Amino acid sequence: MGTPTEGPGRDLDTAASSGVPGVPGDTLRRGRPKRASLVARRLEREIIEEGWPIGRVIGTEPELLDRFEVGRGVLREAVRLLEDHQVARMRRGRGGGLVVLEPDVRTVAEAASIYLESLGVSADDVFEARLVLDLFAVALAADRIDEAHAARLRELLEEERRADEHQIVGGSHRQVHAAIAEAGGNPAIAVFAQALSLLADDQDRRYGRLTGPASRQAAAGAHRAHEAIVEAIISGDALLASRRMRKHLTALHQELIHRQDGPRAEPVEATAASGQTGRTLARRIRADVMALGWPVGQNLGSETALLERYGASRSALREAVRILEHHAAVEMRRGPGGGLVVRAPDGEAVTRAAVLHLHYRTITTAALFEARDALEAATLRLATERLDDEGRALLAEALERTRDLRSPQFGPATHDFHVAIARLSGNQTLQLFVAILAEITAERVPGAPPSDRQTASARSARQQVDHAHRRIAEAVFEGDSSLALRRMRLHLRALECSIA
Repeated sequence: MGTPTEGPGRDLDTAASSGVPGVPGDTLRRGRPKRASLVARRLEREIIEEGWPIGRVIGTEPELLDRFEVGRGVLREAVRLLEDHQVARMRRGRGGGLVVLEPDVRTVAEAASIYLESLGVSADDVFEARLVLDLFAVALAADRIDEAHAARLRELLEEERRADEHQIVGGSHRQVHAAIAEAGGNPAIAVFAQALSLLADDQDRRYGRLTGPASRQAAAGAHRAHEAIVEAIISGDALLASRRMRKHLTALHQELIHRQDGPRAEPVEATAASGQTGRTLARRIRADVMALGWPVGQNLGSETALLERYGASRSALREAVRILEHHAAVEMRRGPGGGLVVRAPDGEAVTRAAVLHLHYRTITTAALFEARDALEAATLRLATERLDDEGRALLAEALERTRDLRSPQFGPATHDFHVAIARLSGNQTLQLFVAILAEITAERVPGAPPSDRQTASARSARQQVDHAHRRIAEAVFEGDSSLALRRMRLHLRALECSIA
């Protein structure tokens, strides 16, 4: 397929616009934004355009009130949204104002973990996604690692050697995997790999930690695996590093499945109530919701009942509730019959958190499409292998929505096509990551003329996109994953060239 001489238009992929039931684009569809959300978005955009100047004060509260012509309540809600995304916070006192923050990748990882937990993703789903992300990460790291990252990995291994078994299976395990992903130099892969590692650790905690000799044996095995993987990466042997990572992940997964099917291991002790923070308490509430099977609509109890159950302070509980409400995981209802009600997270929080973090990391177009290629290749293979009659109908419907090249919905529909393929993979975790990358792509595609004034080049670009999608779908329908993959890669390459 030829490379278009002009970009397919801003409408090629639009954020949160899916019409495919059950895919992230559908759950992310936004209604009319609240004024606070609009103010927060404008401030986010300004911070991104300014190059994310950490520590800079971008306005005092009076200045921002005057500038946006909103009430104090609206502005403070907007600031809370910025704080939740770790974009900025309001500093009080002399020299105060809205200060730009340095985002923490753990915010994205936590948002992804909450969203995927609410979907009830299985250990198999997470394992399948980790194979895609971690194997790609070690291959990148083996090719690109510098001496600073090599030294950091060996430092982590030494810390792990001195740690006890619970630290190895938990925190230090995540640190090694995160450092490997960072060494690969692709921020999207690094962020997603860390999110998956946290989710896997949450699943591990749910079934209780091993104790005694079994715990020490598992920790020793994990440490040996990490040493072998790191040395293969440092030596530049991508094939060996990938083989060792696959073996390591498989062993972790098999051990988790064994505990799921066997006698219950000793549960992880709850954090002591004394001095617990709102974030710690939020994790405890999440764990309880997960244990209940994420029962949407169920009332977990009044504020008074929750204070007694968790032994928490009122301020810690309210902070925990605010954190969970930000992720749309719960809602505190007031009045008679009120209480903390379980909700189904809509995915907007995780998508926005990931998009903002990758903007902060200044992800390049090349890195964006490198990640898209890896993830969409995986979902395309799985979609072709798992295609059934329902999937055929879904893909045909996605194609039908791009039939009218002059429709203002053409752009959203082309976004839907990529997310629909990811949905057919049957892996909700990979599906979410594909949707996030498609949203970032949508922000970078050049603007298109209105449909009633399309230039010949714009119409040609739309025709090429539609043709590429239909050719990809044709190969999927025929069960030819190799041909489908070739066509998808040509299509992604053309899109990358149009916005480079």
